[in-house]
Amino acid sequence: MQRFSAILAVAFLLVLVAPARAQTVVPPPSWLRVTLEMPVAALRDILGDPMRVTKLDDGNATTSGQPERKARYVISIRPLLFAIVTERHGAVVGIEAFSPVALTAEVPAVSDPSGVPLGATAETVLKAHPDAQRMSSTLGPVLVATISPRYLASYALEGSRVNAIDWFGRASSDPARDAPPLAEPAGDSIATAVLIVAKNEDDGIDRETMWMRFHPCDGATAWSKKNVQTTNAGGRMYDEIRYICPSNGATRTVFFDITPFFGKM
Repeated sequence: MQRFSAILAVAFLLVLVAPARAQTVVPPPSWLRVTLEMPVAALRDILGDPMRVTKLDDGNATTSGQPERKARYVISIRPLLFAIVTERHGAVVGIEAFSPVALTAEVPAVSDPSGVPLGATAETVLKAHPDAQRMSSTLGPVLVATISPRYLASYALEGSRVNAIDWFGRASSDPARDAPPLAEPAGDSIATAVLIVAKNEDDGIDRETMWMRFHPCDGATAWSKKNVQTTNAGGRMYDEIRYICPSNGATRTVFFDITPFFGKM
């Protein structure tokens, strides 16, 4: 939540960035397998279920007061990299990639639509976006580029390198629409199982653990895994995992849909 508060501070600063003068129509940018403006209902098949969804209420959400939700996904476990998808009115309006720690080198596998990778230097950003504006925020220095009248790209620097890249649409230019919003699954049954998309079983198990870390048992304590039962239901594979809370002894059973990575080594 602390990061989302800082992101909001950056969002308010970005109101100061003037829209592009040229009225060039730019197709919705895509990266991290997600396209801006797509319905968030389509995200599950691509990314699985998010680690956490944070709802920002009316009036606090954006500079225009529109309700907004942010969903956190894992890009990779090693190194640990996250994606944050921003939703308004059921559509993707922002795609961010970030590292929770300062980067010391480029991460070419996580490059944005303009070719700038996480870990890039300010010089690399300015080469791709010569007109980018330098701004300051609670996250540190930020370079902001105007992509089109609707789209902006921001590059947050930690030390000498970019540790967060965010491509997003201006709230003031959102088209009229109303579709189902981002939501978290309950995970308390097969019907509400948390879908994990991973490249293999080791990666999938790590993502199950990460999901639980974002849902601590008493607000701060990590759940401890007690036992796992893997079952086949309706042609899909599920992990039914029982956890116990070390601080108070509470228990919880969570169902994960592991079909995408089951049996992959």
